[in-house]
Amino acid sequence: MQRSILVLVAVLVLVIIFAWRYNALEGGLFSSSFIPQATVYIDNTPISVELARTQEEIVRGLSGRPSLPSEKGMLFIFEEPGYYEFWMKDMRFPIDIIWISEDLQVVDIAPDVGPETYPNTFQPNDLAQYVLEVNALYTEVHGIKIGDPVRFSDNISN
Repeated sequence: MQRSILVLVAVLVLVIIFAWRYNALEGGLFSSSFIPQATVYIDNTPISVELARTQEEIVRGLSGRPSLPSEKGMLFIFEEPGYYEFWMKDMRFPIDIIWISEDLQVVDIAPDVGPETYPNTFQPNDLAQYVLEVNALYTEVHGIKIGDPVRFSDNISN
């Protein structure tokens, strides 16, 4: 009986160690794998962001993640201004989508876009060169609106 308990405890310890290492090394089972890379300021409100620059990063976006940490986002950087469409394919949580012009102003916002909207697409009414995704209702809570000025930390460039 005592030996069975020791074996069970040893197995449990190994499972915990495996889960912790997987989580720490791979982005894991228990996190949203958010890796901050830069800061976007909208009317002086700072947002820690991951950057999506390559075609692969842009296509993947936030898809498949269980969540996005509070006050965080993903900034999509395009080579030239356009009417970039976004959809909620493989998304698990609602977001606000913020389109930002080449001259760094908010040009459009799609608030509280949920996964159930897939396969619908969302696009701005004006040309945009950057798109910022944040948690749903972020723009409402922080009073972000069309026309607000945007600033990037120095490590964001096209």
